Amino acid sequence: MNPSRPSKFQAISPSMKRLNASLLILVGAGIVIFGLNVLFLTLIAIVTQLAFEILFAYYRDKKIDEGWLYNALILVLLLPPSLPLWMGAVGVAFAAVFGKLVFGGYPKYVFNPAVVGVIFLTISFPSFMNTQWLDPVTQVIGTGTPIGSWGRGLDVLATYPLMNLFTGMAPGLIGEVSRGLIILLGLFLIISKTIDWKAPLFFLASFVGLSFLGNYLGLEKFYDPFIAVLVGNIMFAAFFLVTDKPTLPTKTFARILYGFFLAGFTILIRIYAAWPEGVIFALVIMNAISPLLDSLVTGKSVTEVTLAEVK
Repeated sequence: MNPSRPSKFQAISPSMKRLNASLLILVGAGIVIFGLNVLFLTLIAIVTQLAFEILFAYYRDKKIDEGWLYNALILVLLLPPSLPLWMGAVGVAFAAVFGKLVFGGYPKYVFNPAVVGVIFLTISFPSFMNTQWLDPVTQVIGTGTPIGSWGRGLDVLATYPLMNLFTGMAPGLIGEVSRGLIILLGLFLIISKTIDWKAPLFFLASFVGLSFLGNYLGLEKFYDPFIAVLVGNIMFAAFFLVTDKPTLPTKTFARILYGFFLAGFTILIRIYAAWPEGVIFALVIMNAISPLLDSLVTGKSVTEVTLAEVK
């Protein structure tokens, strides 16, 4: 490269490289399980994200930050595998502009950009987001998913064997179905100190504990807590969404509280709201109060905490 023409991209940190590599592995698994539409969705997402990143970088005279690919891949993995390509482009565009770039890019955003994009698609196009579930076993596109069966109180394992839930041979979001692979990648990210273990651990432990408590007390719709953690995108959220550094509190005890309250909101939305999966909506709530948790722990004002986090 000509030294007189510096790169328009920021240097990518080792931790971001490991995150991107892990996400690309999950995308690869999605392509193998669900087919080429996942590949095309991924390419559309990357091109769309990069186009808006270049545009904003040009007008702001700044470099493209290291999180551009990370955000595109996260959003793809939160989509149904048979979604039309144009919807992938729309979701990424909305996430890039309104979830990330208007706040100044990575790591200054308030809400996880991919989650912002997925919520926009879910609310705006429910007929697509709730019906494009490809069953990799039968190759039929329909409305049935493990989380849907769980929400209706059905025997999930009767339709989707436990091994299928771990290997990805069941309908669901592109990134949620390979739960065994997610766990392996999550452990790799923790061991390599790419992500902090506290928030995902307390999120999963709180989710199982609160689900078990509700089931033990006989509360309505509190079904088997161990099946509850294996359906939907709980595992993916624990290792790849909860650990998003710009939206995560910085203090240890605040992260513990973050994981606990995120689990509580997820359960409440899952059981009592109109959506069978509550993680993405619960994440928006917790992203909003993340600085408040740091403020409570440190005794500093929310403004001081926020300014310190984005430096």
